[in-house]
This record gives sequence, C-alpha cells and structure tokens, in this order.
Amino acid sequence: MLLPVGLLAQPPVKEYAQGYQQGLQALQQKNYEQARLVLGPLTHSRYQNDLVPLAHYFYSVAAFNTRRFTEASDMLTQLISRYPTWAKLDEARYLLANVQLEQGRYKEAFEQLSGIGNDKLKAEGQAMKVFYLSEIRRISPLRQLNEAYPADADVARRLARLIEQTPSATAEEKQYAGQLKDNFGSDTEPAAAPVSRPAGPVAVPARRGTRAVYTLGVLLPFRLSELETNGRPGSNQFAIDMYEGMKLAVAKLKTEGINVELQAYDVANDADPTLELVNNSPFQQADVLIGPLYPESYKVAEAYSRQYGIPLFSPLATSPDLLAANPFAYLAQPSVETQVSSILNFTQRFPLKTVAIAYGSSRQDSLLALTYREQARRQGYQILAFQRSLDASLTAALNGKKIGHFLAAFSNRGSGPVVREWLNRNDIQAPVLLPVDAFQMENMSKNAVSGGQYYLYDPMFVDDAKNITQDFRQKYLQRTRTMPSSFAYLGYDLVLFLGRSLKVYGLGFPKNISTRVFRDQYTLPGFDYRSGNDNNSLTILQYDDFGFVPVK
Repeated sequence: MLLPVGLLAQPPVKEYAQGYQQGLQALQQKNYEQARLVLGPLTHSRYQNDLVPLAHYFYSVAAFNTRRFTEASDMLTQLISRYPTWAKLDEARYLLANVQLEQGRYKEAFEQLSGIGNDKLKAEGQAMKVFYLSEIRRISPLRQLNEAYPADADVARRLARLIEQTPSATAEEKQYAGQLKDNFGSDTEPAAAPVSRPAGPVAVPARRGTRAVYTLGVLLPFRLSELETNGRPGSNQFAIDMYEGMKLAVAKLKTEGINVELQAYDVANDADPTLELVNNSPFQQADVLIGPLYPESYKVAEAYSRQYGIPLFSPLATSPDLLAANPFAYLAQPSVETQVSSILNFTQRFPLKTVAIAYGSSRQDSLLALTYREQARRQGYQILAFQRSLDASLTAALNGKKIGHFLAAFSNRGSGPVVREWLNRNDIQAPVLLPVDAFQMENMSKNAVSGGQYYLYDPMFVDDAKNITQDFRQKYLQRTRTMPSSFAYLGYDLVLFLGRSLKVYGLGFPKNISTRVFRDQYTLPGFDYRSGNDNNSLTILQYDDFGFVPVK
C-alpha cells in the first residue's frame, strides 16, 4: 500500500519541536536570516501540531526584520486562513497590519486593525496607524484615503495638517482642511515610531529611515557563461571593471563607518529572466538599483522601481526618456540635453553667435547634434551649417562665413585627427568642440591639436591630481593587476556617492541630493542633481603643454 508523501515525510513531534526551538533561538539572537531558513520548512501544510501556527508567526517576524514584506504578508495571510481560531490571532493581525503599512497598503491594514479584539493591542494598533499616516508626505494619497474612509478621524486630521504644511496647496484644499478641522479637530505628530508586538519574547521595531547595512542591487551584463578561454570577458569587460570599482568603494566606505553590501545579478537584454528576478525575495531587499543597461530588462526593472519607490540609477545611459515617467529613475551621466546646455553655456565666451555643426553616423552623434541645433537656435545662434560627415558640400556651405564655433559631434574613437585635418585643410580657425572619445587620450600630444582651438567635453573626466584618484588607481592595480578603465572609476564613484548619501540622509536620500553639489572626494567630476534626475556634471577640457586639463 502506498502512503501519501506528506505522511511519509511527517517527522515526530519531538523532532519538529527541536527544529522550532532552533528557529526561535535564532530569532531571539536577532539572526533573522537563519531563523527564516529554519522556520520556513516547518510551515508546510502537512504538519499538524500546536507549534505550527507559531512557526508561521515567527517566520513572519524574521521576514519582517529582513524587509521581506511580501513573504511576511503571504505567511501571515496563510496563518489567519489556516488557523482562524488560533489564540494569538490578534498578534498576527497586528503584525500583518504593520507589514501592510510598510508596503503602503493602508486600506488592507485598516481592515486588519479593525479585526483586533484585544484592547491593549487595539490601542497599540491605533498608535501605529497614526504614525504611518504621519509618514505620508503627499496630499493625493491621503485625500484618497479620506474619500474611502470619510468618518476616520485619524485620516481626516492628518490630511488637514498636511494641507496646512504644504505651501503649494490650492485654495480649495485649504478650505477643505478647515472643514476637516471643524469636524474632527487637530492632530499632533506622534513622538516616535511604534513597536511591533509579536506573540513571544522577540520585539520587532518598525522600519525606520536608516539601516545598519544598505544593499545595492547591481544589474549588469556580466555574461559569466561566455568567458573567453583566458578567463576574462570580451565585449563585456566594462561590466567587470565597473563592478571591481564598486567593490573597492565598499571597502572605502567601511573605513568611513558606512556599511554597504552589493547584490550582483547577471542581467542581459531579456525581459522574462528580469521579471523572474524582480519577483525574487532576495532581490526585493535592495535599497537602490544600479542598472540594467539594455532596453528590455530596463523596462522591467524601471516598472518595479516606479511601483515600489526604489531609486534606480542608470550608470551609462544619457537618454532623458528614461526619466520621463519615473521620479525614482536617475542617470549617473548627464543626459544629452544637459550636455548640450553645458556646452552652450561654455560657448558664451566666444564673441560670434554663429555655429557650424557636423556629426558622425552613430545615433548618439546625431541625437546630440539635433539637440544642439535646437537649443542653439533658441539661444539666438545662427546655424551656418548642419551636416552629417565632413565633405565638399560642408566646405561649400561654410565658404566665406564667419564661424563663432564649430561643433564636431564625432564620438568614434580616433575621429579627432580626421576632424583636425579637415579643419586645417579648409582653413577654419574657429574654436572646435568635440567629444573626448574623438581622441585616443593615452597617445595624445600637442601635435594632435596643433593649429586650432580644441575643446573636449567629457562627462567622465578622471582628475589625476586628486589624492583619491591616485589612491584608487593604486588599490585597483594591486587588486586586478590592470589599470582602471573609466568604467572602473565610474563604479567606484557611484557606490561611494550612494553609500554616503544613504548614510547622511537615509532611505529618503533622493529628495535631499537635489539640494547641493557633490564634487569633493570623487575621482570623476562628481554628482549634481539640482536641475533634475540626471547628473549635471560635464567637464570641458583644453590642451596645455602636458595634456588636456579642465578649462577654468
């Protein structure tokens, strides 16, 4: 006779109790990850004894403390469904409400709180509700709650107070706030966050704005399965370089008392694996996302970022389209529009308001050239020529014209000498602006830019004069036995910036980084988000006797 698998796997109660005690001990020692791993298997439906509901509950406590809110919510919902007569059901409802409030699921949380019968827990639930309402900083979601619960005094009072504290509130909103105060009175801000109250000896604090350790999810195309025979990636070496820089930044932050850990994921241009990834519980613990780089995987990560308010930093992208629909999306590089604005701001020093524009065959070149033409026209520049490539028709278009400056948007490596030769052949003496990629900087000499005024624009200029640059280069060389690429510097700086911002401002750092410039203690130009969600840091370089240096 074949027995059901569940019966074959049913351990003795004594053995089950030993496992439960191990999980509870790990929880009491605040080893939440270990507690979750031990208690998780004990919640299977095949187990039937008095400890099973407690295993559910304490697993949820461990999941709560590791910010696995979806897991905690699912387990508590399962607990309430399976054991509707459990003696500690009020504690389960309280914790589930706490989880749902963390997730912004206010209506569901209110329902759980309303189901609590214990007077003491009901009072604590009320305090918790008031605290989380005080954390809402926008009028719109509170107004929606007020419409759903028009008789709820806590919601009404918080909404009235928020409207009064919001300078941009409309006259209608201010009038409505007055009506709410007349009907419900005024509220007072809670002094501190409430404490979740589990059914046993473990106290679980509600989530605050800071952490002891911050987690950065790194979504880059490492393509580890495609390593070359020499053990190094080929076309995706840049991702390895960037990650090596990130790891050195983690070590540097540790010396500053900032604890950051990296969760690296090998993410290519494929939506399905990325969707599977964002639904994975460990992934959902990331406080910030870096990447992905490719369109299909980016769409999935961006939707996740937008839904849950997780800041997402694109390390290499320059398209402003990535920022259009998501207030939590950021570019570590200046967008095309920002680069053009910075270049045009620089060209104000040239007396003539005329410009000739030539550009290369890449999409990046054409987009920058088109944007430059539009912004230059709006600023009163006369466009003398606008043409792809350097040829006889461009020569004819510029014949006899007085050129204020010349934009040569050719990003192909090594195109700089070709531009210089064409300009010299046509005796064009105007100042010339090119992307830094147009020249092979490691082989540059004064002869490469002789006979003209050449300026290079560079969003990732490495300042060799800085001590931090020299220190990083030495450590990177010791670690990898290779010189760092620009991608290594970028990974290093980005993690330093995020770690320091999280340390100073906590999880709400995005609203704070828009108030100042972060220039010091970075190998690259730094970070400037005062004008928007792209990094407004672009360096204009000019050659002196020893190499290209920033223009003052």
